[in-house]
Amino acid sequence: MIVDRPAHDRLYLAIVDMDPSRVPMLRAPGGDDTDGRGLILVDVLADRWGYDLLGPARRPNRKRCWAEMKAAP
Repeated sequence: MIVDRPAHDRLYLAIVDMDPSRVPMLRAPGGDDTDGRGLILVDVLADRWGYDLLGPARRPNRKRCWAEMKAAP
């Protein structure tokens, strides 16, 4: 996990995983689904979020999922 404060009132959180083929996408899980809600929480709490593919441009080998939000100074 990566935690940073790029400004006194901003918080940056990121994780890196080794599966660049599965990119984060918001979805609407059904009531009986046991997963699929994590990114909904990130979308609600963060001011912005996204992902970056890492490694060679033609063949990325991992991805970084990140979120940025306001923080108390």
